[in-house]
Amino acid sequence: MSTFNITRFGQALKCQYMNSRKDWMLVFSIYTIALSFLNILFVRSTSFDGGDYHDVVAKHGVAYMEDAYPILIKGIAVFDVIFFGIGMLFCASFLFYHLKKKPWCSAYLMWPASNLEKYLVSLVLNVVMAAIGTIICVIIADALRVLVDALSGRIVVWAIPMIFDLKTFNLNPLIACGPFLSEILLIHAAYILGGTLFRKQQFVLTTIAIVIIGYIMVFTWHSPVIDNANLFDLDEKGKSVPNAWFYVVSIGGYLLTALCYWLSYKIFCRMQVINNKWLNV
Repeated sequence: MSTFNITRFGQALKCQYMNSRKDWMLVFSIYTIALSFLNILFVRSTSFDGGDYHDVVAKHGVAYMEDAYPILIKGIAVFDVIFFGIGMLFCASFLFYHLKKKPWCSAYLMWPASNLEKYLVSLVLNVVMAAIGTIICVIIADALRVLVDALSGRIVVWAIPMIFDLKTFNLNPLIACGPFLSEILLIHAAYILGGTLFRKQQFVLTTIAIVIIGYIMVFTWHSPVIDNANLFDLDEKGKSVPNAWFYVVSIGGYLLTALCYWLSYKIFCRMQVINNKWLNV
């Protein structure tokens, strides 16, 4: 059997999606309901200048709220991004949840597909489809919040455009594309690895492992060079420019991300029907 065949991959993807579509519908329904409730609760429980929305409008006029309300919605945008990130990590940690029970695992391992094809199928569903589905949930939740605002006589301010504006998060474009992105991808890859390694309570155990490793790194890896490291230097004109540490952190994050995916795949290839009670080894 060849390592990868697009036809087998497509059939395996379709099969796994059909087997798990009800679970995905449940997850995305919970995401939408929870996020909609939290967004609406957030804007409804917030006071403006010590009073209710309509009281402040009656006192200061609509122009006042046209300046104040977008600031509130910016907080919604930040929260939506955090929710998206947590949702993606949750889905990543359940990469091989369908192998939890022995009959499921036995049937899955007997599929006429290579290990690479099976692994990529899980990645497509738990990363690509999870991202698309969670984004749709965020859009629906924001639309419901806007609908409630419009029906209650409030001004309409969408949070979705703010999510894609770096100014919302005060992010330097260089930082966003360099160290920040590499760290985000590394954390997500770590949950992919944890979802492959742990057999039970994947999200919880992976989170605990990351916290412990992070704690050890922060409190034990001290040196004058690391402690005083900056990502930017000033050029002759006083403008910030990336230095060596900027590229070390960025490239290091991407390399560690690739390492997490490689280890995850290697662990997956060693999976058997009967594994350790807590680990897929």
